Amino acid sequence: MQQEMTVRYGAQEVAVVLSFESASKWAKSEQVGMSGNVDVGKGCHLEVLVEKDFACLDGKHMKNEDTFPNPNRGAVC
Repeated sequence: MQQEMTVRYGAQEVAVVLSFESASKWAKSEQVGMSGNVDVGKGCHLEVLVEKDFACLDGKHMKNEDTFPNPNRGAVC
């Protein structure tokens, strides 16, 4: 799904910037990723793909801080 986004960058940092409305809608939906094509000047474009970080299924809670619930939780292999 193509989303309007911008990119801020500096020394050792790249930040993808979305409107509050877009980010909130995405976070509350089952949509896994967002993509966009950002104009970085001089006729150059940067393709950006951002995906949700899902909780690990191995039971290690420290790695699951600030993650989305894993849609495969409770699935049988």
